[in-house]
Amino acid sequence: MSATQQDNITELITMFLGASTFIYPRLIALKYTKGFEYKLYFGSTHIGFVKWDKSSSFYLDLTPIPDTVRVRDLDEFSNPYYVIPNNWVNLSRIFPSDGKHIMDNYYLIFCIEKEFIGTDGTIQKSIKGAIKHRSLDQVVLLTGTNKVPTKAYYNSIAEGWYSFKSGMIAPPLFWDLLRASI
Repeated sequence: MSATQQDNITELITMFLGASTFIYPRLIALKYTKGFEYKLYFGSTHIGFVKWDKSSSFYLDLTPIPDTVRVRDLDEFSNPYYVIPNNWVNLSRIFPSDGKHIMDNYYLIFCIEKEFIGTDGTIQKSIKGAIKHRSLDQVVLLTGTNKVPTKAYYNSIAEGWYSFKSGMIAPPLFWDLLRASI
């Protein structure tokens, strides 16, 4: 990592961290090999698992990602996410078959997808989406993949798909769509 890249990361962290005590949700930049993605924090703690009880107003308080960062991210991502249709198939790909939640109680607000070639030469996909409960003001952020994960996951409703148990880490496009959609 170059000194300039490290300075940019430090600038971002300082901008997002600000005060020593946090009482609002915020995004923290994470550097990957092909750009930045953003992890959701509340207070000084990473939201480590999928949260099923957060209201839409919780996400409206997120600090926007600065335009200078967004331009750099677009330059660095060689294989970006793109918006895909809100339909039952895509909802079933990210929705966990955990026995606790019923998919019919939720609808898909939006979802984005990224395709990549796996080590075995197959096309693999990652879908990130936001869903909302039909009668409660609860928004849930989910990630699904057709590649067998190595970390904590559930099988998805769709056969051959897996839903991560972890909190959301996503590119700027995801967070922009979330703020615009709720």
